[in-house]
Amino acid sequence: MLHCNRWSLILFLSFIFSASNAQVKSLQEFNTLLDKVLGLHVSSKGTIEYKGLSDDPDISFLVSYISQADLTNVSEFDLKAFRINAYNIMVINQVLENYPISTVQEVSGFFDRNKILIEGELTTLNNYEKSKLLNHFEDPRLHFVLVCGALGCPPIIA
Repeated sequence: MLHCNRWSLILFLSFIFSASNAQVKSLQEFNTLLDKVLGLHVSSKGTIEYKGLSDDPDISFLVSYISQADLTNVSEFDLKAFRINAYNIMVINQVLENYPISTVQEVSGFFDRNKILIEGELTTLNNYEKSKLLNHFEDPRLHFVLVCGALGCPPIIA
């Protein structure tokens, strides 16, 4: 039921954002807003303050941009950075959609069944991680920057 509501919300937000001057229009604007959001809601230890983040409307702008991003003309460096950030924000967003929860394991299919829209494609977090990050870049360091929403995962860095 959450996922039907989420898709309705995404479609609604996409409509609202397309008519709004506040939408994120470029990768540079995305990165600036991301820095602001993380600076406000990530502690010095790398933990996310979900309560405050759940009340921040800027997370919706980030998710909207991630959902429709066209990255055809970006460098490999910028592509890698965007995809890391996209994965991490979509993990955070899925936690927010189910907030409050104690662990992502409380959410059935969190990584492998729940579909999310990234770069105009419906995918799961696991599929995005494997196909768009690990297989595309073949960089073992990626495991150290991908946030899985658990205390045992790498911390997010603001």
